[in-house]
Amino acid sequence: AIPEELYSLTKLLRLYLNNAGLSGIISDKVSFLTNLEYLDLDKNTFSSILPDLSPLSNLKLLALAENNLEGKLPTDVSSWSNLEFLDVSRNNMNGPISSEWFTNKDQLQQLYFANNSFVGPIPDNYHELPKLRDLYLNGNDLTGTIPNVTADSFPVMEELLFNRNELTGPVPNLLCAIKEDSPFEFNSTERVFKALWADCQAVSSIRRNPCDCCDKCYVGGPGS
Repeated sequence: AIPEELYSLTKLLRLYLNNAGLSGIISDKVSFLTNLEYLDLDKNTFSSILPDLSPLSNLKLLALAENNLEGKLPTDVSSWSNLEFLDVSRNNMNGPISSEWFTNKDQLQQLYFANNSFVGPIPDNYHELPKLRDLYLNGNDLTGTIPNVTADSFPVMEELLFNRNELTGPVPNLLCAIKEDSPFEFNSTERVFKALWADCQAVSSIRRNPCDCCDKCYVGGPGS
């Protein structure tokens, strides 16, 4: 567990305990650290449901990848308007991905939901974050279609991963157009939007998510 004495450091701005051999639960006392901007607990073996972290309104980075966390994502994240980075990949989390993650998060640049058991549809507003560079939705049990985008969606997108889900229907043509019109990286022939992955590999001539612009194609489906 996180050492108890840390919870009294109420002026603490950064707490890095990644790969520290910690286990057990993440105590709700972490919410006492209301000035915290960076919380990195990656690569431990925490196995609890996430406590209420909404009091941490100054958070810019929340890194929880590669633990054994269970339960659902927080739905009340309206206080996290300063958030720039979220990584909950490679846990045992479930439930839907709320549209709140894509609402009033104008600073958010990187969102990693990969390799959990999230279900339900991709939120329709998933393309509305102006600074979003990476969105990893791969390796879950998401269903429904890939929502359409608008011409001004994903202005700085670099990596967008839909693969290894239960999604149906094609990758939107407009999303391909955004990728193909992405500017080139400085002094390079590679475009900024360099990775779009989906379950577009044909199985018995059927492609789950037909895509003419994807960099990698997978089979997808339950448990893949």
